[in-house]
Amino acid sequence: MCKLLQMPWGEVSAYDFWINVGSVTGAIGLLISMYALIKDKKDTLLIYLSMFVVICLGAFPARAVRGLTHGNVEDFRGLLELFITYPGSHFIGRILLCVILYPVCFRLLFQKYRTLLDAVMDRYCMFLIFQHIFNRIACFYNGCCVGKYYDGIFALRYTGTGSGAGYSYPVYPAVLFECISMIVLFIIGLIRIKKKKDMTKLFEIVFGLVIFLSEFMMDHSGTIQIAGLTIVQYAALLLIILGITKKVNHTS
Repeated sequence: MCKLLQMPWGEVSAYDFWINVGSVTGAIGLLISMYALIKDKKDTLLIYLSMFVVICLGAFPARAVRGLTHGNVEDFRGLLELFITYPGSHFIGRILLCVILYPVCFRLLFQKYRTLLDAVMDRYCMFLIFQHIFNRIACFYNGCCVGKYYDGIFALRYTGTGSGAGYSYPVYPAVLFECISMIVLFIIGLIRIKKKKDMTKLFEIVFGLVIFLSEFMMDHSGTIQIAGLTIVQYAALLLIILGITKKVNHTS
């Protein structure tokens, strides 16, 4: 697989390139959509920056989800190191922090816009969807996060001189499943926001469901499973339950 891209200034990692494309273009789109909603430059910038503070803080639970999946905790110090220094991460950790913490922060910091909270969260979720599309494009180019062995319809196999999953044998197209699902969800989101319909609850339910199902396609060698489910799947279930609870409370 193409892990390096040739740019005018030299070779760059395809993984880092696609992650940054998603981050930069998504950030610009979020800023534009937030200004169209808030209509005040200073307040838009403050709200926008607060969103990215929470996203950055999401790195800690993202590391924890990935680290706990591999059981890298022996004591409290190990748990602390997991949050701070663990090299891997899973995006659902960031998602959970954003949808749980940011509404609280928004109510505390921007009370005069409290009636716009739902609309703000809808746009925030659209950014997260957009980012995950590019997360999985990056994984596809990098040849990482591929599924377990599978030799049926839509099986994925890379060409080239690599070895291991996806090279030596065909695998489930887990990253493509997530990427395509996010593209569909993003399009639905654009339609719903245009019609002034809620998107956040749908995002939480569908995103969680996609990750939950995708995990069944992944190779879980060396990972902890509880009752047949991974830590990532339990995080996904938490997101789904959160979305369903909000929907039920909203309906009632």
